[in-house]
Amino acid sequence: MKKLAYPCPCGGRIKWKKEKVVYEGIDCGVLDIEYCPKCGEEYLPEESMKIVEEKIECVECMLLSEEVLKKT
Repeated sequence: MKKLAYPCPCGGRIKWKKEKVVYEGIDCGVLDIEYCPKCGEEYLPEESMKIVEEKIECVECMLLSEEVLKKT
């Protein structure tokens, strides 16, 4: 993944770091994130967002399976 530093809308510069990502209570692991040290805003680059989406899909599938099993 190419890590570019580009401007944040606040006027700061976007930097990269690895950080534990928990999205809606789902632990997605330690991923690359983009952040602005000036305003504190954090962004997920495309590769990290794909991992988050996959984890959410897995959890949704597990929950759906549990609901189906409860009905039988």
